[in-house]
Amino acid sequence: MTVSLLRISCLILALAACQRQDAAALEAPAPTRSSPLLYSYPAESLARTPLAKATAELRPLRSYCEAPARVGYDEDATTNVGAALSGRVVTLAKRVGDTVAAGDVLAELDSLELGEVQNELLLQRRTEAANAPLVALLETSWRSAERLHAESQGIALTEVHRREAEFRAAAAELRLASAGAAAAINKLTLFGMTPAAIDELQRTGALAPRQPLRAPRAGTVVARHATIGDLVDAEHGALFTLADLGALWVVAEVPERHVGGLALGSTAEVRLLHAPQAEVRGTVAFVAPALDPTTHTAHVRVVVTDPPAELRPGMFCEVRLLVDAKDGGAPPPQLAVPDAAVQLLDGHSVVFVPHGDSGDRFAARQVEVGEARDGFVPIRAGLTAGEVVVSDGSFLVKAQALTAAGGEEN
Repeated sequence: MTVSLLRISCLILALAACQRQDAAALEAPAPTRSSPLLYSYPAESLARTPLAKATAELRPLRSYCEAPARVGYDEDATTNVGAALSGRVVTLAKRVGDTVAAGDVLAELDSLELGEVQNELLLQRRTEAANAPLVALLETSWRSAERLHAESQGIALTEVHRREAEFRAAAAELRLASAGAAAAINKLTLFGMTPAAIDELQRTGALAPRQPLRAPRAGTVVARHATIGDLVDAEHGALFTLADLGALWVVAEVPERHVGGLALGSTAEVRLLHAPQAEVRGTVAFVAPALDPTTHTAHVRVVVTDPPAELRPGMFCEVRLLVDAKDGGAPPPQLAVPDAAVQLLDGHSVVFVPHGDSGDRFAARQVEVGEARDGFVPIRAGLTAGEVVVSDGSFLVKAQALTAAGGEEN
C-alpha cells in the first residue's frame, strides 16, 4: 500500500512539472522575422569580389512594356516611280543604293506613244499656221460685204450670209486646232517632257520619242524593278522606289492592356536582336485607333531619326515603351532599391543590410516589394529611406546564407 501511494505521488509531481513547462512555453515569445539573421561574408571573398552597395531612395518609378516590332521605311518619305506612258526601257542610270537628287534621270524609255503625241502637236500647229491667214481673209471679205449691203444694197444679203458662214467655219477649225495643240502639250507634260523640250520640238519639228524617267524627289534608290528591254506602261507599277533614309519607322505590336498609357511624343528604346549593345532611341509618333481583331494588339509607330547603320528596314527588333505617360509628368516617388538588391530567401523577399563596422557582416532584412520597374524594385515595408543595402553581389551573400543554413533554400 505504501509503494502504491509513493508511485501515485511521483506521477502527480511529474504531471505538475510538465504543466509548468507547457505554460512557460506558451508565455515565451516566438521568434519573429523582425529579428534579422546575421551572415558573414569572408574577407578574402570581399577582397576578390567586392560588393556594391546602394541607398534606398524615393524615386518616380516609370512603367514600361516591351513589344516585338519591325523596321520599315518612312512611308511619308518613300516614293514609287513608274512610267507615265508605254515604252521600252533602253537605259538604266541608277542602281539600288545610289543617292539621287530631285530631277536626276533614273532611266530612259523609247516610246511610240510619246512620238505619236509629239506628232499630233506638230500637226495641230501646222493646221493653225495654215488656217490663221485664211480666217483673217474670210473675215475681211465678210465684213466688207456686210458693210456694202448696209450702205447701198450693192450686194445680196444671201452673199453676205454665205461669206459669214465660210468665215465662222474656218474660225471654228482654227480654234479646234489650237485646242488640239494645247491638249497635246498637256499630255506631253504629263508624260514628263519639260517646257523647254516642248518648245524645242515645236521649233525644230524633230520628234524625240526617247523620254527620261526622272526622280521626283531626293532620296536613296532602295528598289529597282526594271531591266533593259522591258516593255512598260502606266499600269506596270513602280520601276524604282526612292526613300529618305534620314528617318525610319519602327512599328511595334503593343498589347491592348498597355495601349491606354501610351503618349505621342514619348521616348521609346529600340533594342536590336543582333546588336543588343546598340543604343537606339525614337519617338512615338502614332498609336492606331483600333486593335487588330486577331492579336488584340495595336500598331504603334516609333520614328527613329538619324538611324545608326545597325538599324535596317525589314529587320525584327524589340521596342521598350513608356506606358504611364498618358497623364503627363512623373509619377509620385516611391521608396526603391536596385532590382539586384532583392533576393528570395526562405520563401521571402530580403535585402542584405551591412551590420556593424567590420564590413563583412550582413543582416537579412525581410521586405515587402512591389513590381520591378525601370530597373528598381519598390519597397512597401521593411526599409526606410537612406538605409544602405547590398546591390550587385547580393546573390553572393545569399549563397553564403544558404551555406550557413545547410545549403538548401526553403
